[in-house]
Amino acid sequence: MAARCRRVIGSAALCAALVAGLGGCAGFSPVSGADAQGGASAGVEKQAAELSLVHEGALTVACPLDCLPYFQDANGVQTGFGCELMDAVAQRLDVEVAWSKADSADAALARAQVAGQTVRGAQVRADAAMTVADAVSGQVGSVVADDASGMVRVPFVDVSQCLVAKKSSAVESVDDLGGCKVGVLAGSPGAAWAASSLADVQLVEYNNVGELFSALQARNVDAVVADEQAANYHLRVSYGDEHVVQHIEGADAGYALAFDADNEALAQAVAQALCAMREDSSYQQLCDAWFSEADNSRGKVEARTPEQGAPGHDKGGGV
Repeated sequence: MAARCRRVIGSAALCAALVAGLGGCAGFSPVSGADAQGGASAGVEKQAAELSLVHEGALTVACPLDCLPYFQDANGVQTGFGCELMDAVAQRLDVEVAWSKADSADAALARAQVAGQTVRGAQVRADAAMTVADAVSGQVGSVVADDASGMVRVPFVDVSQCLVAKKSSAVESVDDLGGCKVGVLAGSPGAAWAASSLADVQLVEYNNVGELFSALQARNVDAVVADEQAANYHLRVSYGDEHVVQHIEGADAGYALAFDADNEALAQAVAQALCAMREDSSYQQLCDAWFSEADNSRGKVEARTPEQGAPGHDKGGGV
């Protein structure tokens, strides 16, 4: 991928890196109707009427919805970078977003395939699934074939992993982890990296990011491995004594939308919408809102509920 968020060095720098990863939105065919001068929005709207959707007028997205800053479902209110990004994409396609809450990433993927997922004897289908994978190839806003799964993916954010510990602890790098308990998110790229790269440690798995950082705060683990954007979000809104001690190279991960290969036209339209968001800076606005650098120099800052969203970000407004 053209730009890796290997080091989160402030919201402006981070978003510049993410937007650079969009490049010229190359790597896929222009949406039908887009002219040579860049009439991408008109092309998206023209094709939207011809898209094959599980439910007419709605882009149905399957996702676990349990990991801020990307996704959260609190009292029926969906929030997070991924949720707001899909709201903006759907607006450009002139459709609504319908969320299909899945129990796991595998369940979400199954729902995005033609056969769907069988739940209590009923077929549950979605147009796309939010997924995370090691080193997602392709630029944000491109369409990438995944031969292993028979699906196509549209990367929408690229991250790397980091090590987080308490400021008051002796852990200053991965070299200090001998004999330590290290928390990881079950099934995540960070967990895979830790299992293959850390020796003489006890790995403790947690089901979501909130549990992961709560365990560190309660000293149930000595350190955690997490993606940088999630770490910066949680450190900024909820924690004061914890901080990022090391950025981990070679443990890249990315979030992508996965579509059944038979529905590549929809993937193309979504990818073009992401490119349009880069052009009008709304992609960067979401980055600014959700992926600001953790700043623990002032200690604990005002916490925000999932319904409120990130500090300084008015969820009532759209992009």
